[in-house]
Amino acid sequence: MLRRCQARFHGVLKYSIGSSSVTVGSDLKAMTPSNQIYHDSAKLRKRLDDDGYLYLKGMVSREAVNDALNDVGQQMLECGWTKDSDREALAAKDGFALGIPFPSGVTSTADLPPPRFHLSPAVQMATVGSTVMSAVRQVFGGSVVPLPHHTVDFSNPEEQHGFRMESVYMNRGTKLALVAWVPLHDTPLHMGGLCVARGSNSADTYAKIRTTYGAMDVEGSGISGDGSYTFDPNELLPLGKRIERNINISADVVVDDNALVTTTFEAGDIVLMTVYTMHGFLTNRSSCWRVSCQSKWIMEGDDIGPDPRYVGADAPGVSVWSQERFDAAKYPKSMTQAKKDWGLV
Repeated sequence: MLRRCQARFHGVLKYSIGSSSVTVGSDLKAMTPSNQIYHDSAKLRKRLDDDGYLYLKGMVSREAVNDALNDVGQQMLECGWTKDSDREALAAKDGFALGIPFPSGVTSTADLPPPRFHLSPAVQMATVGSTVMSAVRQVFGGSVVPLPHHTVDFSNPEEQHGFRMESVYMNRGTKLALVAWVPLHDTPLHMGGLCVARGSNSADTYAKIRTTYGAMDVEGSGISGDGSYTFDPNELLPLGKRIERNINISADVVVDDNALVTTTFEAGDIVLMTVYTMHGFLTNRSSCWRVSCQSKWIMEGDDIGPDPRYVGADAPGVSVWSQERFDAAKYPKSMTQAKKDWGLV
């Protein structure tokens, strides 16, 4: 029996990021896993130098990340940042709950109670435990130490994130440092995973950005904002593209050496980045928080040593700047004006 078939077509697939969106395939490409070269430190360092990141799949155990997420979820429940009823409703609707639901009835994070969080042993195990330490040590080829200032990052639904280099937050110490990012739950693209500008740490097209923006210190720059270089990915997309002749088809094609890359992350994946790797996050289009953790690492006995703001059990990091960064008297310049002064626009 013949059946009537109907052909259906869809347009290009796009994902929101910052203040704009990017097209999958042309602007947004897939991260390359590095698990197959994990035991070869020289190859890991070469790929890190070339690409600015190392994507290691399934490194931290599910047990460790689940314990960390459950601990964070309980803390969020206690301070009113989520509701049991929302998790139950989501589980009833979809059969499961990815992450921790954003509380229903709340329209803005400004309406949430003040946060009361601490880095419990379970969270620290996922953030700076032996698995993450081993991965960082595998790259450096020697003993490593984490900076005491670890973070758990929450991205609420529809939150916009800018592109940044971590150097701007830690420029008073060694630049020979690695950033480790770990998602605490499975993070499909629509939940706003990490997005990296491949090769931004070493490509010539990013050289001027690294020596101007990347060399600034957010506390002493006089620049307002959150330290992001841009919220618009369209500022970065042209930096990796070039025209090349394809002899097989006798036509010019666009080659993207420094594409934006991301992937569908799973809980316990690790992404290592240099401090000069430009990175941001896709927009979280789910009804849940996107929860991840981040740590920074240096070699033990580094000649320069860490940024003093990150030394000690009560290290302040840039917490004072974070509270004052929109004070026009202390930070009168915009990032747009700074880029003009640097000759970048």
